[in-house]
Amino acid sequence: MCVLHHVTMRRMSTPIEDNNLQNTPHWRIFLFLKSIWLVRIFLLVLIVVSFGPTWIGHMQYALNPYVFNDDALQQIWPFLKYYDPSLFKHDYIAQYYLDCMPLGYKGLYILVAKVMDPRVFSKVMIYPLYLFFVMIMARMARRLAGEIGMWACIFLLMSMVMTMGRMTGGLPRTFAFPLISLMLMCLLEKRPWLLALTVVMGSLFYPVAAVIGGVSLACWLLLLDRRNRDLDEACWGLRKRIILVGATGILTVACVSPTLNAASQYGNKIDAQAVKDFPELTVGGRYNLIDSYPFEPLWRSVARPCVNFPMRQGKPWPILGTWGKDTLIYKQITLSHCLLWTFWGVGLLLCLVRAWRDPVYCRLVMYVFICMVLYVVSRAIYPTLYMPARYTEYMLVILLMLMVFLAPVSIGHWIAIHFKHKCLSVSVTIVLCVSGVLSQVNRGDAKSGYKVIDIYTHPVMNVLGNLEPDVMIAGWFLNPIQAVPYLHERSVLVSYELHQLFHRFYALEMRARTLAVIDAYYAQSVEDVKRLRDKMGVTHLLIQRSHFKHTARYFWPYHIYIYERFKQTKMPTLLAGPLKTAFVYEDEHFILLDLRQIQ
Repeated sequence: MCVLHHVTMRRMSTPIEDNNLQNTPHWRIFLFLKSIWLVRIFLLVLIVVSFGPTWIGHMQYALNPYVFNDDALQQIWPFLKYYDPSLFKHDYIAQYYLDCMPLGYKGLYILVAKVMDPRVFSKVMIYPLYLFFVMIMARMARRLAGEIGMWACIFLLMSMVMTMGRMTGGLPRTFAFPLISLMLMCLLEKRPWLLALTVVMGSLFYPVAAVIGGVSLACWLLLLDRRNRDLDEACWGLRKRIILVGATGILTVACVSPTLNAASQYGNKIDAQAVKDFPELTVGGRYNLIDSYPFEPLWRSVARPCVNFPMRQGKPWPILGTWGKDTLIYKQITLSHCLLWTFWGVGLLLCLVRAWRDPVYCRLVMYVFICMVLYVVSRAIYPTLYMPARYTEYMLVILLMLMVFLAPVSIGHWIAIHFKHKCLSVSVTIVLCVSGVLSQVNRGDAKSGYKVIDIYTHPVMNVLGNLEPDVMIAGWFLNPIQAVPYLHERSVLVSYELHQLFHRFYALEMRARTLAVIDAYYAQSVEDVKRLRDKMGVTHLLIQRSHFKHTARYFWPYHIYIYERFKQTKMPTLLAGPLKTAFVYEDEHFILLDLRQIQ
């Protein structure tokens, strides 16, 4: 424990530079350094033993082609056209997604698709990025809470389902945690050049991070006073600071502009004034409550991650009550939650107090404040800055991870100063940190970010995959139809995952396709089915038998129209009569029609 104490209290100096060790015999210094590394190796082995099986399980799921992240059904399969030029040649949806992707992300996948399947790459790339994120967090935790706090932070981070879940899939958001944490590290360590480079990288891979980092760079170099800016004024005069901020802004705009120009062909973005024409954007529509207009207020956006931050629920900790029943911040409150919330609350209070006298904490508070302001601004000018929640959810997780063990380490430091008792100090620090870790740490979730859905292996999926590459398939908008482009490389007319509402022309096209599918699915005559073929170019229609026993579901406001068509449909009769000749596959669950066979 004394070894960990020395490492924690003197992390900014080397053992040779410490006054207490300058007169110490060399053999004692050697044993001291050796004992430090033995402890570090032990903790590293403990992490591998504790979380290794979970990560191996996660990789095993990744090896299964039928297991993937939901959002990969949107953003990964369009790159298959670069892997196999015969695929998705004239697919409107694939081109839309490609045009709207960040330039660097798109370029990376196009380059990779020349040599390997982008679906495989999307599963592999997350592991080095997550390791990089853990290293950045460990570095910041060590700076703020010492070596003990750093190891406690690593243990907690390795077990967090949310962080791995958000990074799984190989999507643009996979870069969010690494970029946003790296930007904060640059602020804490006074590295403006690296921060500027990270802002440009953000514009290439995750533009939300570029906005956060760009505003932070400008506020740090141009708005903070000399003490809190904490730079060598001889090297960082006003002119140099203005040039760096300006050049970063110009490069960022240059990197984002091609994507904005390409996306403009799909119409203006659907703003607040246009929401009345697109009720799909409101609560109950296409997106969840967090991302539905008019969006939750700032206090709820901040409270939700804070309340949901503790991972362990119920056993073995007693349930003390509930919070926010029937809301997104509902939580069964246990003793473990109270312990971690106490640590986090005290840590945040210490951070605010130290911000008055310590430039490092001042810049940390500035970073958090900027993210909150950007949430408010993004909510007011939606969708110019994308979804408002993206400006707080990543930042708050990073902040919580850094602050949660600041309190135990500070208590130990206070004991060391006032009681002059090193062993007591480090003992209290370790006990508090270990109790915080044990109250929350589980072994993670091997399926974090993935879903195992049995219907993906149904025989009808293989039938769809064996159709000609240029077919256009329609079916009900949820599974299994939404997985067809990703799994079997065939175009679909519309699906839930592909039904986006950011650009007016694209949203209107998806609305027209959705209504056409509903009309044909719950047809009143053969003409309704033929209209889907003749006007929309659909070659095959997948029917699910259970949808004629009860109404199929979809989001607001389509369910009203669906119910009306369901009551009037004659599709079961048509399937038994005129459409029988168009059957190409039939079982107890599905019927596949070749619409080209209908006369």
